[in-house]
Amino acid sequence: MKKYTCPFDNQCSSEGYTERELYDHCPRAHGRTNACLVCPICAHEKNEHYERGSAPYGFFSHLLNKHAPPNVIEEMRLRGKHSQMPTYSFALVVCRHPITKKYLLVEEGSDVGWWLPGGRVDPGEHFVEAAVRETLEEGGIDVELRGVLKVEYRAYDKGGARQRIIFYAEPKDINQKPKDFSDYESNGAEWVGFNEMIQDLDSKKKRLRADEPLIWFRYVEEGGTIHPMDLIGYRA
Repeated sequence: MKKYTCPFDNQCSSEGYTERELYDHCPRAHGRTNACLVCPICAHEKNEHYERGSAPYGFFSHLLNKHAPPNVIEEMRLRGKHSQMPTYSFALVVCRHPITKKYLLVEEGSDVGWWLPGGRVDPGEHFVEAAVRETLEEGGIDVELRGVLKVEYRAYDKGGARQRIIFYAEPKDINQKPKDFSDYESNGAEWVGFNEMIQDLDSKKKRLRADEPLIWFRYVEEGGTIHPMDLIGYRA
């Protein structure tokens, strides 16, 4: 099996190293050195690119990308593939009326149930912009975002991720009426008090898509922390 001299120090081993041995040896013995080196493996094989053994990210990057064991190469391939998977981003809004203390609930289409205003962040759009847009489209209310309730991020095993930001908001105009017609965005919206919602759920007058509105309304009612908007580094 072909042996190669260490490019950092030809005195490292009188017997030389196999390709795998050289791959293991260099970072262990010379990890703090980043010299412009010719790759002895590529040079021996008369690889036309051997003089780029150190460029542009250093010799260790060359070893990793060109001479790693098959299992490492496969792991890097999968990692690269997974990194190209999309991240799905969503903005949700807990909107509370500052005078009545009621919350904005949206009736989802197709008899899905009642839910918080919100939805997918469009390409090129900020979470803040998506939150304001979705609340107007689904609930008919122009809102001022006052803070952040939660930031979520979930990575999937096979690549890609899902992230959400839940905002706290209040209407810009306290007299603005919620949406009262059906379209592809929603079947309308209502201002609902916390206790009123509990009663509506108990009497089955309303059905939630899931428990999240109830969880967040209770959180706000009990004085839960509302984080400042600069938590997410937003600048208008």
